[in-house]
Amino acid sequence: MFNANAINFQYLLLEYYKYMNLDEVDLVVLLMIDHLTTEECKFVSADDICVKTTLAHDLVDEHLSNLFLKKYIDIGNDGNTAYTSLEPIKKILYKLFQNTIFTEAELEQNTELENARTEVFDAMEDLLDRSLTPLEITRVEGWITSGTSKKIILDSLKDAKAKNITNINQIDRLIVKKMREEDNFGNELKG
Repeated sequence: MFNANAINFQYLLLEYYKYMNLDEVDLVVLLMIDHLTTEECKFVSADDICVKTTLAHDLVDEHLSNLFLKKYIDIGNDGNTAYTSLEPIKKILYKLFQNTIFTEAELEQNTELENARTEVFDAMEDLLDRSLTPLEITRVEGWITSGTSKKIILDSLKDAKAKNITNINQIDRLIVKKMREEDNFGNELKG
């Protein structure tokens, strides 16, 4: 499961602040809130931020208000104590990061699958010396999507070419036989 606390908030903020339509003043204000709240300061005011930066008080106050209105920060009271929280923007950033990670992984997986598909279809057409029939396309697609390694499929097609086999059912048997004999890396299985 994804652990949001394992990812550095400052890194994510620096990475995505433009995407979230924030400017550099917003960035400094948010980083200062993060810094001050980790030093046991529950409520962070414009005064607190101005002490640590060269930003004008009115500018900091305006950006704090805008961040609150955009629901990127939470300012409230839990009984007798006022607080400033970055939890809203942290949740947004972690979600953005999570979506980016999975999207990149899915894109990489799809690219690998598409490359394997192209290579296998080309090898099959080369073996048969013609375009594939709908039945052959379906069978080849089944090999690829079922998790049969590209290496086993291509090795089986080479064997079929060497033995002058062009029947899809016989090629399918070669693949099944090779799967029983080898792992996905071409190493012989003992059995």
